[in-house]
Amino acid sequence: MLNKKYGSKIERSIGLQFLGNLIDFDGVTLSVFGNDTAGYKMALWIDYQEKINVNRWIVFSAKKNDIRRYIKQKCTLLDLINIAAAQKMPYLYMMRLSEITGRFTLDENITEDYMPSADSFLVDDIRTDNAEHLFD
Repeated sequence: MLNKKYGSKIERSIGLQFLGNLIDFDGVTLSVFGNDTAGYKMALWIDYQEKINVNRWIVFSAKKNDIRRYIKQKCTLLDLINIAAAQKMPYLYMMRLSEITGRFTLDENITEDYMPSADSFLVDDIRTDNAEHLFD
């Protein structure tokens, strides 16, 4: 289970621009935020907690070239998360992605239950129409 701490409230925008959704599978599942100056973050939907009416996301840092490799099916989503972990790029676990003022916790101990599979390529069945052209 993810860290049970509820974290801190963000009082202002963290300066990440929405760039696009890469996966839309019965709703947005993977999105990209950022720019060349601030860097890039990927937001992966992990579950919905009905009891508290909250969608939970894992938000992690990713380099532009690695995101491109993922889009071109040269690496998996699991690879991207492992790269972030190996390079000590922080994970942000956010309670509400749509509200930048949501609560968050830093958590590098995300359990296997929430991790993508080893073959988590961005296949055509789940890829959004704009994913291919995200960095054109």
